Amino acid sequence: LTAIVLGGTYTGGQSGTYSACANAADNRAYTDRYDLEVTQLAGGNTTFQFAYSGNLTCTLSGMLEQHGLQHRIPSATYQCSDGVNTAATLSEIRATAQGIEGRIRAVSSAGACREDAAFSAVLQ
Repeated sequence: LTAIVLGGTYTGGQSGTYSACANAADNRAYTDRYDLEVTQLAGGNTTFQFAYSGNLTCTLSGMLEQHGLQHRIPSATYQCSDGVNTAATLSEIRATAQGIEGRIRAVSSAGACREDAAFSAVLQ
């Protein structure tokens, strides 16, 4: 299987939902814009550093698995500048003709919510 390089600098958008929140009023859909730095090391450890508009930064990192054209990080650490510190799964990650796309799922994210999101970005 030929390794697919994902590392690079991107800019893009993310759309998702917060659900099953401890405070039901926090259940909502959202969209964000970001700059993204993906660092992919030879051993498979990979970091996604999102710099969202509004000065929020989030880092997801873990061991990247390749499954055909798609990648996943089944047990990523997920830490943000607003205090979020949890685990997440990154899935359906793939290099596209223009950049990168994938999905993020975290069981306990901001406000004790479940987060499900899709992201897509173009290579800078």
